[in-house]
Amino acid sequence: MTDRRRTMIDSLTAWAAAADRYWVEPGGDGTVGWYGTGYDNWGVQTNQKYLGAVGALAALTDDDGLARRALAALRFSVRSHRSGGGTCADGKPWGHTWISPLGIERMMYGIDLLADRVDPELATGLDRLLVSEAEWIRTAFHRDRARGVVGGLWNVSGRNAPESNLWAGALLWRTAQRVADHPQREVWQELARTFMINGVSVPADRSDPTVVDGRPVRERFRGANFFNSYALDHHGYLNVGYMIICVSNAAILHFDLKRRGEPAPEALHRHQADLWRVVRPLIAPDGRLLRIGGDSRVRYAYCQEYLLPSLCYAADQLGDPEAIGLLDAQLDLIVREQRGNADGSFYGTRLTELANASPYYVTRLESDRACALGAALVYLDQLEDSGTALRQAQGTVGPWSWIDHDHQAVAVRDEHRLASYSWRAFSRTQGLCVPLADGSLAEWDLNLAPEIRVLGDQGDGPGRLSRTVTRSRVTELDGGFVTSGTVVEGVRLAIPEGWSGSDGARTMIAIAALPDGHTMIGIHRTVTADWWVGIGSVKGLHLNVPNDVLNGSRRRYVHAGGTLELEPGPDERISLGRWVAVDDVLGAVGLWGSGELIMDRSARRRGGPQHSLFVDELCFPHRAGPEQVPPGTVLVEHAFAVLAGCDAATTARFAETNPAGPDDVTGDLAGATVTALDGRRYRLLLNFAGTPVRPDLPAEAVDLTAPAGERSELGPGEAALYRL
Repeated sequence: MTDRRRTMIDSLTAWAAAADRYWVEPGGDGTVGWYGTGYDNWGVQTNQKYLGAVGALAALTDDDGLARRALAALRFSVRSHRSGGGTCADGKPWGHTWISPLGIERMMYGIDLLADRVDPELATGLDRLLVSEAEWIRTAFHRDRARGVVGGLWNVSGRNAPESNLWAGALLWRTAQRVADHPQREVWQELARTFMINGVSVPADRSDPTVVDGRPVRERFRGANFFNSYALDHHGYLNVGYMIICVSNAAILHFDLKRRGEPAPEALHRHQADLWRVVRPLIAPDGRLLRIGGDSRVRYAYCQEYLLPSLCYAADQLGDPEAIGLLDAQLDLIVREQRGNADGSFYGTRLTELANASPYYVTRLESDRACALGAALVYLDQLEDSGTALRQAQGTVGPWSWIDHDHQAVAVRDEHRLASYSWRAFSRTQGLCVPLADGSLAEWDLNLAPEIRVLGDQGDGPGRLSRTVTRSRVTELDGGFVTSGTVVEGVRLAIPEGWSGSDGARTMIAIAALPDGHTMIGIHRTVTADWWVGIGSVKGLHLNVPNDVLNGSRRRYVHAGGTLELEPGPDERISLGRWVAVDDVLGAVGLWGSGELIMDRSARRRGGPQHSLFVDELCFPHRAGPEQVPPGTVLVEHAFAVLAGCDAATTARFAETNPAGPDDVTGDLAGATVTALDGRRYRLLLNFAGTPVRPDLPAEAVDLTAPAGERSELGPGEAALYRL
């Protein structure tokens, strides 16, 4: 047995024991039971993911007790389905929804391995369940108001359905193969192909004559779910996580069919290689998914988990020689966190508050990790059995850049750095400048964008301030990018007892990832509206530094005044002076304005809407409220630099080479001028006026954002980068 396989089995074994806390046997005889709440929707799927993982573990370790537990969970799933005559623990049957095939797909790998233990009555019930779901998909499938196979680029259309198209198609194909004598078999298969073609679908498919499974793509095309850049606007933001979910659902059917010796439809793999070319550079060498558009959920959970089966698929179907090395790296993260939990659970320490508040949700997350880990274990066995070389190379992604003008998002990856900025992230604006040597330094929420809390902000859904991007622009450079835009802060304001308002402040942002492979520079300017605005707090720069179990709960900060070794601790603000280096891999430097860098620390976890990570926030400036400020108050006005892949000595030298000076503001232009790590001098300019401005620059200055380096006017809110 390989070390990897032993580690995965040991991890699942420990988790299965910890999961007993949430195991329920209503009859007490062990024949029927469920993991979690047993409720409809995610409660059902939680139990199904549990039975997939536990069933696989039972089969691979020949554990009769675990096998009985998995079969009891399967009986509950079969009997509580609409075809089974029973109900869930909440008194309702489950099934016949757009999402019900997902849990079925995720449980099947475990059931297949236990096939010789499934009694005839249970096998018949399972087939009845599959046929019932397949027939509902054939005759009545809908996702909210969108009926049948649909596609839509934007979430707001109600037709963006890439992942559900894939899992609905997969269930149809699986059922057609399993219940081969059903009169609707061929209809299911053709409908499955149509669903799959419209999984990772792009606008160009509308007229694509390529023949897939016997018909041109254009004949089965129903709508694009991805942009031609393979950006995905799922849940209303640039959602890298759901790009991975789409890969994982192809992986599930791919490996299940391969185990049975059955060919997969060509449509299953449609555009998966194209999608992988985009998401692969967004995986750090330590296995973390770098979510350049942010995340609305618990950090390093759900979508991160399903990277595991996706990596197996990338190794087998897509020929990625680094995929297994990345899987090993992610496995190390999982084991590291699990070993920090006394009970063997996956999230016992980090999500204690969530577990107390919602067993329904925390068991969903626990079962996701177990299901993905169990699937990867099974798929790796299949890869070894088929002779696939499980090489562990990693870190060889060459220089890469990507841009999507629809999402106003841009990213670049080189040897030391992943730099990105998005104007349609979960927090609306979000930047990353992550050292690839330590992916744990990535935290998305409003990163590299001022956090302006206006009193009475009603938010824009859980964990999100009400903010609106009014204009933005992104431009690629050779080895970097420039982007700028304007954001309205406090769009929806209300105070109990009758007051309401809107548009409390306006933030202008300019960001440049310099072509030196390390440096990002930026300018932030926030000015309040023309009325006396109530301010809760101001955090300029807002560079998030996670400090939790996934990095060993310890960070080392070196600054001009000394060295700090910090574990999660009390609420406090620490002055850092003009520069700071984190763990000798990430530096931050204040170039002008805003005084000194302040570290804001919290005694409670605050990363993400569910507060799932301890995060230190590097601010420039930090302004605590509440206070009421006069009209037109400048809350933030500064320039800064972030250095990825740089130690403390390099950060200190950069600060010395680029000394603090007076505000680099001339008329209506704000600037940031630095000598970068390639020895060249660059100047970023932002026009914060309402009219175009022609910059006054040295004759030798080259505009890196203009064709052939031509210099031109800067429009309102626009930025440009010049090499001096």
